[in-house]
Amino acid sequence: NRFNCVFIHAPHATACAVGLDERITGPFYSWADIYKAGVDLEAQWHTSFDVIAKFCADNGPFDGVYGFSQGAAIVTNFSHPSIWKDRFKMEKCPWNFAILACGSYGSLMTIGTETP
Repeated sequence: NRFNCVFIHAPHATACAVGLDERITGPFYSWADIYKAGVDLEAQWHTSFDVIAKFCADNGPFDGVYGFSQGAAIVTNFSHPSIWKDRFKMEKCPWNFAILACGSYGSLMTIGTETP
């Protein structure tokens, strides 16, 4: 009945969300830096997939994963077989379940609507 919580930082340093700096101090990270003008968000998103795949290879497999906000979006995206299986050649998804909270950034979702 023991468990470990393992944390991963998103790879892209970003500005603090408005009002959040009154409650916590940085640094702040993002899976895709929506606050910086001129950033290739899709490229950052795919770099984030690489970071997650390496983290899972080095630290996984995991029973579950928790994603909040952009984290919920990237966990949803990474959980699709076109990412973990086709792109990263994993034998199975690196987690058995996902808990997703306050998901957002649907425009960054790169999976199709077809069922695998």
